[in-house]
Amino acid sequence: MFFNQIKYKNLFDGIIDFHNHILPGIDDGSQSLEESLKMLDMYSILGIEKVMASPHIYRDLYPNTAKSISNSYSVLDEASKNHLVSLMGYTAEYMIDEFFKRCF
Repeated sequence: MFFNQIKYKNLFDGIIDFHNHILPGIDDGSQSLEESLKMLDMYSILGIEKVMASPHIYRDLYPNTAKSISNSYSVLDEASKNHLVSLMGYTAEYMIDEFFKRCF
């Protein structure tokens, strides 16, 4: 009987998603706070418990700044306090272009 027992493990156990566009209204991902919260619900269904928000920064298309990302993150962080999925913070996917090069 011991060999017939199947032990299932969640495929995403321990995974932190750090490449997503969950912050509302600042790039080509979530377009609203409600959509972002639905995305967190979907993560929960998949068994993913932690998410690091990561919007685009691309001057001509998504001209996000540290301030715009921080503001959007704060809105989602506050609204998601009762969700099972934890926001771990934020980072950004930065398009390396001539604008990026001038920053250094």
